[in-house]
Amino acid sequence: MPNSSGSSSPSISQFFHSLKHKARQRRLQQRRQRPRRVERHAPALELLEDRVLLAAFSEANGSLNIDLDAANKNLSISAQDAPPAPPAASNGTDISAPGDQITSIGGSSPAGQDASKAIDNQTSTKYVNEGGADSGFEVTPAAGATIVTGLQFKTADDSPDSDPGSFKLEGKLSNGDYILISQQNLSLPAARHDSNTVASFPNQTAFTTYRLTFPTLKGSAGRMQITEVFILGAAASPGTDITAPGDQITGVGGTSQSGQDATKAVDNQTATKYVNTGGAGSGFEVAPAAGATVLTGLGFKTSDGPTDSDPASYKLEANFRTELTSTSRKARSRCPPRGTIVAPSFRSPTRFPSPPIG
Repeated sequence: MPNSSGSSSPSISQFFHSLKHKARQRRLQQRRQRPRRVERHAPALELLEDRVLLAAFSEANGSLNIDLDAANKNLSISAQDAPPAPPAASNGTDISAPGDQITSIGGSSPAGQDASKAIDNQTSTKYVNEGGADSGFEVTPAAGATIVTGLQFKTADDSPDSDPGSFKLEGKLSNGDYILISQQNLSLPAARHDSNTVASFPNQTAFTTYRLTFPTLKGSAGRMQITEVFILGAAASPGTDITAPGDQITGVGGTSQSGQDATKAVDNQTATKYVNTGGAGSGFEVAPAAGATVLTGLGFKTSDGPTDSDPASYKLEANFRTELTSTSRKARSRCPPRGTIVAPSFRSPTRFPSPPIG
């Protein structure tokens, strides 16, 4: 639109362009008036000789390395963690734990170095027995019945001559007799606090108490030492009871009083019991409604009567219709306190429809 003087007024776009130009000029002027920053640089690395300096620090078996290369003016830092303890997955986990009931075998121990230190999961402690060869310990894990298939050893900090040179592991159920599980020679390394030695062995029998002794030592020292013993295994799996109340069952041997017949042996009731006046050689025959089954163990629960009436051995047989096949026969150890369940195990790859027990 023409103004009063006849000239054209600037457009809106030209007006804003002018404002932007003036603002840009003001910013440039402000920058020129600012004091100039002084760039500071770190001094170059200088040494009298071109060489590499290496510093290594160790903490808890880990390492920290610092490399200083004067020639190329490079600095590098690297860290490495301590190697983890060897896994024992193939042998299960440690079934012992700090606080388990444990007793030393052999000689005496210095203060603070008793048998409990062998299972306390502490590297700073150790078990020392002045009896030397044939010393060891007896332990009852709180985990209950377990199946052990390996041992893992961690060497102590003293002379390797005091390390075990062999081991003998035995197990038992409650108050029964010890049964040999494994006996082997050991080749523990000279390295101290080393836990790379694992001894494996086959075992399918569950025990509640273990006795570990060291018949020989690595050297001629008169004392035995070990930092840690890991007893590797797993909790015993009792399996599933294939019998049930109401299964067809018949007593074998003598007679039974009223309310104490053979059905009470499989009624899942603690308040009842099976009593047979026939004594030794008595038992029962049962045909589980579950049909054909594979048996791998028996579980016994003691009654409230005198211990003299408890079974001392058992014989388990099974049949296909009329032919009997012997499956397992074992002597039973002395029975534990009343109401305790004992579960011996065995292999039985054959599937039977009706196992008679006597």
